[in-house]
Amino acid sequence: MNKKVIAFIIVFIAICILFAMIGYYNHDKINELLDEDLWITKEVVASSTTQDVVDVSAGNYLALYTSDGLRFYNSEGKFSTTESFSSTKAKVVCKDDYTAVFAEDTSMLYFYKEKDKLWQNKISNQVQNISVNKKGYVLICFTPNGYKSGISVYNSNGNAILNKYLANNYATCSCLSNNNKQLFVGEVNLLGIKPQSYVSIIELSKSDTNAKELDKIEVATDEIITDLSMTSDGRLLILTDKSIYSLVNDNLEKLITFNENNTLFASITDVNAACVIEQSQSSTVSNNALLKRIGLEELHEKELEGIPQCICTSNDKIAVSIGDEVFVYNSNAKPVAKCSISDNVIALEFIKNGSTLALIYRNKIEFIKL
Repeated sequence: MNKKVIAFIIVFIAICILFAMIGYYNHDKINELLDEDLWITKEVVASSTTQDVVDVSAGNYLALYTSDGLRFYNSEGKFSTTESFSSTKAKVVCKDDYTAVFAEDTSMLYFYKEKDKLWQNKISNQVQNISVNKKGYVLICFTPNGYKSGISVYNSNGNAILNKYLANNYATCSCLSNNNKQLFVGEVNLLGIKPQSYVSIIELSKSDTNAKELDKIEVATDEIITDLSMTSDGRLLILTDKSIYSLVNDNLEKLITFNENNTLFASITDVNAACVIEQSQSSTVSNNALLKRIGLEELHEKELEGIPQCICTSNDKIAVSIGDEVFVYNSNAKPVAKCSISDNVIALEFIKNGSTLALIYRNKIEFIKL
């Protein structure tokens, strides 16, 4: 073989090895450069001024409770309707077309489909937690007289289909199965040296408001359940102050454990992947955070350049505000979009399955189409 050809082959192989080594030892920086190219910058498509924001939530509509009442906005950022309330404190919870508003000062619960009020009820007990599912069922964890805790379930017509009282445990959260036939209740027992967390499975019946308990699953010791979420394929996700679990047919699996002292945010509201954001422990990037997206079989991580001030999740997206920008990632922690913010954002909300992102300021809302 010609000596020049041999020399060329040797040089070519050496160059390939060199580039392979550069890529291996600098893959993080290369990924960052590739990610930077993937960002799509979005602009504000609509905005609205408001009174001081008290609480906000979003499904197919954005529901905003302000000092002058309740406002609804659609996914295009158009103001739909408003209703005045005498209460200055309120909790707003949305899911798809449904919105529940609990006015704390008057103990009144108001329920809406899209922007129209369907019913209202007086809640006589101290409310600890409210959730709404996609079929319009309202779940309330409360503190009754003479018991540790209680839970009520209302259907979309405002009829109570369950009133359950707990003598020994505290109900911290709840959710329904996808067919609305079973209720899952997160419970905590604080009588021992360490707290014990359970999930009770309760059968719902249209004719019996004291439905029987089918099973009680012990989740963990020295952990407190804070949220439950049902995925579209029937997995129950369980969030505690230290871990995320998956429960399928009584089979409990721990998906991830995190340090609660370093955790900035943890959520299981995403139907495709749970989310944990932790402050970086590296001495060189102590002002950064690490985004972890946890699927059923894999974990995706992304270093965030800064500490997020506001965070929200919906379907396969997560939005974080860092500095003067908001960044949106998908369930694989890959970039989707980013936008600039004009002031201090106090909340972020996805509308209509993540098609629109609302930036909530103290007296203003901006809408970004994704």
